[in-house]
Amino acid sequence: MSACGSTSHTVSESLNSQRYNSDPSSSRAYHHFLIAEHAFYSDELEQAATSFANAIQFDPDENEIRIRHAEVLIELERFEEAFETLENIDENIDVIVILRAQILEHTENITEALRYFTENNDTSRTKDFFLAWLDMAHSSSPSDAQIAAENFTQAYSEAPEAWIALAEATAEQNNFERALEAYETSFALAGGSALQAQEYIELLEQLERIEEALAATEMCISRFREHVNCHISRVIFAYQLSSPIAEDAIAELAAISSSSIRLMQQTTNTLYQHSPEIARILLNSITSMRPFNTAILMGSARVAYWNNDKNLSIIYAQRALDLDQTNVDALNFIGYTWAELNENLEQAELYVLEALMIRPNDPNIMDSLAWIYYKMERFDEALEIQLQAVQNSESPVLLAHLGDIYFAIGNRDQARAAWNEALENLTNNEELRHQLEEKLRENL
Repeated sequence: MSACGSTSHTVSESLNSQRYNSDPSSSRAYHHFLIAEHAFYSDELEQAATSFANAIQFDPDENEIRIRHAEVLIELERFEEAFETLENIDENIDVIVILRAQILEHTENITEALRYFTENNDTSRTKDFFLAWLDMAHSSSPSDAQIAAENFTQAYSEAPEAWIALAEATAEQNNFERALEAYETSFALAGGSALQAQEYIELLEQLERIEEALAATEMCISRFREHVNCHISRVIFAYQLSSPIAEDAIAELAAISSSSIRLMQQTTNTLYQHSPEIARILLNSITSMRPFNTAILMGSARVAYWNNDKNLSIIYAQRALDLDQTNVDALNFIGYTWAELNENLEQAELYVLEALMIRPNDPNIMDSLAWIYYKMERFDEALEIQLQAVQNSESPVLLAHLGDIYFAIGNRDQARAAWNEALENLTNNEELRHQLEEKLRENL
């Protein structure tokens, strides 16, 4: 669709007023216009172009029809015809400048198109004019985008979106001080989204202005109360500065992120990347708020495990198990994690066997038991169980374990076959992909 598709409503109203006009030409123009509009919205662009041309024949002075015709011709990449259609229409109409600039972009080059915007710029232009200019400038270069944004702010100094555009354009050129000023002007005008507030915070962090960044998180939270990323940044900066608000910041983040397991895990994952210590504080706060919630406890165990904090993950899973001795997920999780740590293997075997009694033939639990036996070097038992597990699941992890077991008993051909099959089934576990490729390279 054209960037200027809003003109169709204007044309429809304009021609609708002529429906009962005694002038037959006006009625015929309206008839062809309706056919063209229907064809356009049915993606029959050639038919639309023909019908718009017919409408123009009956009413050549109706600029709005010619604008719609030009839009369709541009979509059809019939640029010379589009330019001819727009001839002799007043350039004070914003959409005319925008369409001619689009034609120039396609027939000459973007530099000429941007120059055309500059030549026809004045403070009376609409926001649509500047937004179209910005859009084209962004596809050219950050400096061109800054020129468009500067002109936007001159014409609309009270428009937050103009200052946001300037902030983003200047930041792309590493003119961070100017970007900060533009962001601050936008926020002073009550503009900007939570995402843009976060960009402003990240810019302050990049400039190592941490105290200002912390203050900016307070501004962000005051405007976007539930925006988790602002809360995360606030926690990080508060602890970094040993601020007295650190404990309150972590408590507020815990309250928000514990509203769902998924959100809690995403939040904690982000914190682990910045500071495992702060991530552990958050998990402790969340689990202290919900001490009897086994879903929260197991969610905390998993996110700690994903971040290689396996000993902590066992603590949370054990708490869940203490609350419910038949919690299969906790039994299996603890047993498997002990196997990964290569410790408490006899206790791990008991936990996983108990889980299998409650949920027999579960391939993931069978995999855990096989993995425990693998760690115990009871390879024959491990192979027997793992073969049963992969009959019920094509999980790449289970197939990778099967390959490891085959390799341990000296069956390299079967090991490579299992590893290759695991790779074929793998979609989004880059760590496992790297491990499998490494094993296959080393054991050709």
